[in-house]
Amino acid sequence: MNSSHPEFWYTRREGRIRGPFPATEVSRYILLGRIRLEDELSADGENWQPLSAHPGLIPDVMRHAEVDEAALAAARAAADERSGQDRRTRRLAPPGIERRRGERRAPEDPLLAAHRAELHRRAVGGGPRLSLLVPLLLLVVAVALLLI
Repeated sequence: MNSSHPEFWYTRREGRIRGPFPATEVSRYILLGRIRLEDELSADGENWQPLSAHPGLIPDVMRHAEVDEAALAAARAAADERSGQDRRTRRLAPPGIERRRGERRAPEDPLLAAHRAELHRRAVGGGPRLSLLVPLLLLVVAVALLLI
């Protein structure tokens, strides 16, 4: 691209700066509504101008005063990378590669597990029970007094 149309652009909305994005990506984001007409653009990240100052980035289908809604919807559908399908149901691994099932972590060393459980028991107040120690201590003191 020439100097009047930089190859990469930064966007700013409400003080948040994003980018740099290639000019073609900026045009696609404008079409999809990810970059709005009130957002600001900059080629260097320092000098900001409103999107209206860069009409070459606005897609042709949006430049006309009377926008054909059907043509706009078709252009947005073609530009949108999302398929519209529920991504959770499609297979994420490439063909031929099986996804792991079940527990992926290796079994924990029993000694380490016991140590961790003991630390947890102490942290939540599961140490020696005072309710048992107090009567035992009183009994020891009583026996000691009797022997004196």
